[in-house]
Amino acid sequence: MSSKDLSRVHSIQSYRENISKYGRFFEDLDTENAIKFIDYIEGHPDQAYFPIYKLKEASGYDDLDSIISLVTFFSDILSIEYIYQDGEEEKSINKESIKEYQSGEGFPVFSESGLEVENFDPSNFSFYCYLDK
Repeated sequence: MSSKDLSRVHSIQSYRENISKYGRFFEDLDTENAIKFIDYIEGHPDQAYFPIYKLKEASGYDDLDSIISLVTFFSDILSIEYIYQDGEEEKSINKESIKEYQSGEGFPVFSESGLEVENFDPSNFSFYCYLDK
């Protein structure tokens, strides 16, 4: 097993231990769903790409806010890419601006231009993740 694989296994084990010990303190995270997600990752070692439907399947969550909380919690092992369908074009969204939007402090900002998304429509917003290997 490569050093990257060992590091990944160690990170996943650390998450499992932390959830078991401290899960009741994580406000936005259901312990059962987080463990289900870890079980999925361990049971599907070749799965690296996680669009929203796969995150839902792997965690058991149905709603987008819970999925975002899950992804945020697992940010040490997941790389997330936020995207917005702007007309015919799919554009990357700045990660920090999503956190601010979630807390009610503004609107998402395009990564490339730094401009705020005009007339933001949540139905045009999406994201996907990659499991860091």
